[in-house]
Amino acid sequence: MITNKVTLGVKDASPNILLISDYFLPGFKGGGPIKSIENLSLKIQNFSRMIILTKDRDFADDSQYKGIVSGRLTKYNCHNVIYERRINIFSILKYIKSEDVDLIWINSFFSSYSVSVLILKKVGLIDLPIILSPRGELSSGALSLKNKKKNLFLYMSSLINLYKGAVFHSTDKMESEDISKLLNFNSVCIPNLASEKVFLLNPEKKIKGYLRIVFLSRISKKKNLLQAIQIVNSIHVGSILFDIYGPEEDFQYLKQCISLAKKTHDNVTINFKGHVYPKDVRRVMSGYHVLLLPTLSENYGHVIVEAMSSGLIPVISNNTPWRDLQCHNAGWDIDLGSLDKFSDALREVLEYDDDEFREVSSYVIKYIDQKVNNLESIIKYKEFISKVISKNNYKPD
Repeated sequence: MITNKVTLGVKDASPNILLISDYFLPGFKGGGPIKSIENLSLKIQNFSRMIILTKDRDFADDSQYKGIVSGRLTKYNCHNVIYERRINIFSILKYIKSEDVDLIWINSFFSSYSVSVLILKKVGLIDLPIILSPRGELSSGALSLKNKKKNLFLYMSSLINLYKGAVFHSTDKMESEDISKLLNFNSVCIPNLASEKVFLLNPEKKIKGYLRIVFLSRISKKKNLLQAIQIVNSIHVGSILFDIYGPEEDFQYLKQCISLAKKTHDNVTINFKGHVYPKDVRRVMSGYHVLLLPTLSENYGHVIVEAMSSGLIPVISNNTPWRDLQCHNAGWDIDLGSLDKFSDALREVLEYDDDEFREVSSYVIKYIDQKVNNLESIIKYKEFISKVISKNNYKPD
């Protein structure tokens, strides 16, 4: 049996954390969880050593990352990373032993590697504390996709009490409620960490009657691009440019979106621009006025934070942590049952001149600057990790 060895009462003891995720840098097609894990890994380096075990290729790619050697610990942009073709019970056990692991952090509820870790714990092959971050997989929007398979898995895992050995971590109140409602488990709620201090990149000059809109996310049903196109197509006044960026996740869904985009009115231009590398996101954002994202659910929504911190006005669904935007004059978060309100919001911004746009843009910056507080969250992560390691059977209140 493998047990943890760190004694947190010993000065300067830094626990070794094996964080497992299907996708990590240099990948980007896996979406927000990659950014969440990147920020977490960088920000907790002062009090822990994190080793990231991940696949050696990006989502839906057949070939591995260029310049990456699989099967050994390597450095990637200051991160300790082990790339593997497949993550299974044998590779997990191998690295738990070789890296003298004190804590396992899994970042999916449904992934096979999460099941492997929890089975190892259940049968007694490991006796290490486990943190589980569902990363938005338990939201109603996420569960509505492939729901029969997911509901069967939820039933079977509950039947054998598979998740009894894990401490659940949520990143917002909605996710805490999802975990409690579906699994009857309490969770520790600590927000995701932002990349850096927010700043303004002087978005595109705003001309009354002209609007530049961007959608930047994976092309999948969860991100709801089809309805975004419907919303833009419902506006028959002014001149609108709608650029769509993001990797294809569902080819059939992409075909539907392209087909609908061809049926635009003369005042609307829609372009599919392909994926954007993470380092280019801020630069791309600076060319637009509005982020349109009627998503079914977001655990955090890094693209929303990046857009708002770049001065774009968000017109998003209310299925994200970024709520009550209208109260702060910082954009719109709208119920998906009210698609006409999305159109109304876009029409309002369409009529802004540059001064009006920049006034609202300043409120957007102020809102996100006040909401993103990394220092407080980093302290909470440190305390959380310490509690989980020092009490192997730690249960959140």
